[in-house]
Amino acid sequence: MSLLEYSGLTAKVRAMSGKLITKEDYKNLEALTSVDEFAAYLGDTKEYGELFSKYDTHSLHRDNIEELLRLSSYENFTRLYAFSGKTQRRFLDLYVIRYEVSILKTLLRHLYNPDTVNTDISLFRDFFLKFSGIDIVLLNDCASFSELIDNLYGSRFYNVLKKVEALENPTLFDYEMQLDLYYFTQIWKYKDKYIKGQDLQIVTNNYGQKIDWLNIRWIYRSKRFYHLTPDKIYNLIIPVNHKLKRQELSKLVNAESLEDFYAVLAKTCYGNKLSQLKDTHLEDIYFKVQEQINTSDSKKNPYSVAIIDYYLYRKEQEIRKLTVLLECIRYGLDNTNIDRYLENS
Repeated sequence: MSLLEYSGLTAKVRAMSGKLITKEDYKNLEALTSVDEFAAYLGDTKEYGELFSKYDTHSLHRDNIEELLRLSSYENFTRLYAFSGKTQRRFLDLYVIRYEVSILKTLLRHLYNPDTVNTDISLFRDFFLKFSGIDIVLLNDCASFSELIDNLYGSRFYNVLKKVEALENPTLFDYEMQLDLYYFTQIWKYKDKYIKGQDLQIVTNNYGQKIDWLNIRWIYRSKRFYHLTPDKIYNLIIPVNHKLKRQELSKLVNAESLEDFYAVLAKTCYGNKLSQLKDTHLEDIYFKVQEQINTSDSKKNPYSVAIIDYYLYRKEQEIRKLTVLLECIRYGLDNTNIDRYLENS
């Protein structure tokens, strides 16, 4: 059944994957010295040529390029959706929440500091009206957090952000964190309803491990950088337990030092990952785990939802790296520093 359902889509994903930016492209991009050169190079690639050909690459600023990178992600999602059957669309419909959260974060950051974020949201309006129903252009015109939240009335995000607004002196971090918590909670809540069979097993294992590692990462960051108390840390945790038992999570939260935290983690099913740390921080393992999970699932189950998830993950990582690379070029960093930033992105 999986072969019949996914044979055409798998071929489509492989064709689209073949257009993604290569290691050689990244090396060539690192050697560039201006934003103009960066835009022109992307305009000559298979992945971005058609989109960038609609614009004069010499007139594109950094913000314009970032907008086009994001737009390419939405366009590729739309292509996958059009090529998918009912089963695959159920997963993609859930994935849309991720895009909604991302764009809402952009809007919130603009309200928090309008001088540092300048995105032309109108480029994405058609996509969100088609797949989400949220009028992001209307939201972009809001002058305050309260106005934005009020204009989300009737959407799935209204109650989430309204609760944050009711807090005493809520911060941008509070809003963004609750959006992240909502996304993963919704994925976990609705996967059993909309996804079945092998696809359900893959999504459960994939997102279950991601949630476990996100919780580990947020607990670690809370202790290392913010020195939060256990009760405040609990507010940041996704209320889902996969392989990480509730008792183990509680011990991690209540660990009195980072040494105690590592000792507890070492005894869990994820303790073997600590050997990957070396000179890096534990939070970096999250990205390595994501790569390992997605790569493994797509290889073991090429005719399943894993192939879609892996492609969308790769596309997301590509945009993240290109955005970091663009900033490095803009500030004139040398190749050594660029490599370091790309490795940590």
